[in-house]
Amino acid sequence: MTTLRYTIGIDSTDSLQGGCTTWTISRLIDLLRQEDPSLKLFEFPHLVRLNPNIKLKTRGNASVAIFIETELNKDILHNLCRKHVESDYLLFNDEKGKFPGLVIIRGKSVNQNYYLKVLTEVVKSQAIAEPDQYEYRWPINSMGIIGALGATTADFTSDFTYELIAYRKEENFGKKRIFNGGLLPDIEEKFKLFSSYDYYEQRELIAPSGPDPIFCGIRSDSYRDLIRIIPLLQIEEDLDSFTIFKSNQGTGRHLLENRVTLEAEHVFTSLCTVLTNPLELSGGHVKFTLQLSNTAEAIDCMVFEPTKQLRNSARLLRKGDLIYANGSVNKNLKFGKFINLESFLLLDLHHKIHVNPACPTCKKTMKNAGAFKGFKCKRCDFHTYHRQKDVVSRKLFDGQRIVARLSAQRHLARPMRRLHVKNESTDTYCSIEVIRGTLANLT
Repeated sequence: MTTLRYTIGIDSTDSLQGGCTTWTISRLIDLLRQEDPSLKLFEFPHLVRLNPNIKLKTRGNASVAIFIETELNKDILHNLCRKHVESDYLLFNDEKGKFPGLVIIRGKSVNQNYYLKVLTEVVKSQAIAEPDQYEYRWPINSMGIIGALGATTADFTSDFTYELIAYRKEENFGKKRIFNGGLLPDIEEKFKLFSSYDYYEQRELIAPSGPDPIFCGIRSDSYRDLIRIIPLLQIEEDLDSFTIFKSNQGTGRHLLENRVTLEAEHVFTSLCTVLTNPLELSGGHVKFTLQLSNTAEAIDCMVFEPTKQLRNSARLLRKGDLIYANGSVNKNLKFGKFINLESFLLLDLHHKIHVNPACPTCKKTMKNAGAFKGFKCKRCDFHTYHRQKDVVSRKLFDGQRIVARLSAQRHLARPMRRLHVKNESTDTYCSIEVIRGTLANLT
């Protein structure tokens, strides 16, 4: 029999009522192994977080891909994959106009241009790659094809992370997830996990709250660390299975290039000057105006209350500060078009401000005498029209990087724990038993 390599990408089999795209592709691995016991994975499955600003996303806006070696006839392979994706989609989906996407490619394809588009822009259905880019797709005109193709073209050579996703037995779907989240700070430190515990709120971040099949998802820079975590969490239910994914989560890949487009739902990253002092809005949100570097173009910037330390630091910005802003372009009726700030880097703080001058005789601060009348000393009637600049102390400092609290960060955002961490692709073969298994494999 001839053994061939295929890349299979899937997107949008989940909904707010249940399901999960990672669950779909994990069970597809099991199904294909039943049909071809000699089937191998020549790469970790990919969990690819797409542009986090897309309004049509379900939850985390993720697509997935697997890379297989199989003896299956291509028509049989196509039919098995399509029936499985369609079945999972129909299990939970009642959203009108939302359809899944399945793409099958011969071999492995990396399309950096397309990958960056689905990370940073709004890709329209007509912009999908030409048919010769893939061997099979279903449905033909589905928006889900955009994400599925994005998963198959993802390039993790510059950086990547791993996530172990543990799945529940179907009888436990929708039930409360019970485990000892208080152990996570010690576990995170010992095994170098990231984004598993919010120290600001003192709560775990690994377990979703919805009815989906996932019990928890644990992220790390080492898959060898991940397979040691589940038995430590004191989980109070029998789990069904797990899959370890290679991912772009926590890499900040969407923010690496300068992107100054002001199109809604697009990623924004640019050198900016603060044009106005921050204004506190109802609800604890903060608003100020930014001027894009080397242009006269200005746009409002919003920092929302749930980001906590990001919002708190944004309050301390002042007119004239130079920052590198990262975020997305949003547009709504309440705020118009604005930058939704995700993080920023302080480059040049404005340390001098205009202040009322001091009287040269009395040494007291002079008062404003009125419009076009300058300043007047109340003690000796000394007048002057000249303001002075004074050096002010700032709680912020040049070179400081400000991010949102962990629970408010996007999946793609690089957390502080990974600020100076970078994994390089080795393409090391890993057995399918390590990637996909049951709880017995982890004990």
